[in-house]
Amino acid sequence: MTPDHEVPLSLLDDEQLDQLDQHLSDLAQQDEDVFQLFELLGYISALALLPAQDQLDPQWLGPIESQSLQTQQVEAVAALAQLALERAQQGLYQGGGIELPFQAWDEEQADWIVDWAAGFMQACFEQEEQLSLEEPAMAELLLPIMVLSGLFGEEDPEFAEMEEDEPLLEQFVRQLPDLLLDLYCQLNAPEEKAAPAVHKKTSAGQKKKTPRRH
Repeated sequence: MTPDHEVPLSLLDDEQLDQLDQHLSDLAQQDEDVFQLFELLGYISALALLPAQDQLDPQWLGPIESQSLQTQQVEAVAALAQLALERAQQGLYQGGGIELPFQAWDEEQADWIVDWAAGFMQACFEQEEQLSLEEPAMAELLLPIMVLSGLFGEEDPEFAEMEEDEPLLEQFVRQLPDLLLDLYCQLNAPEEKAAPAVHKKTSAGQKKKTPRRH
């Protein structure tokens, strides 16, 4: 699906990713609910699908907003996250898509993928109405990310079975770049579709806790 003349855009360069990872790690020392790096990248990737989403909501950082945390680090995280959002939007709009921060489902990268997919699904839960999750077409497109997130296996035996199927997980990972473009087109192509604004998170306490696989 990716046009020959467009290439996927990376959300941040290696140095920026290292900076973001360090800031998040430092903030997590004070609040364990702070996003991990790959959760945050997945969360931003989902927000980038929304029509006319220009700025991250001031409350999106959730527990990072705590006054007890270091202001400079919070500001640095917010600035890098905003840049990543803009890059994701640019890549999707131009048709090249997003360069994902992993390549394959393997022992080294599996935890990264789970975190990315869990962060992506957290944004979907928060933006359920804007992302039209009740529509069958959207539910079908989101299925690979739902499975990769590991969030549904405890409640649904079919998901649990898929989560143990490594060839299927590898197939889902390979599908992700085109899948994100398909989701973007599904949400942005209809002319009659209004451009919704991102809802504010009501409180840090309502953040859906994503599972850790470490």
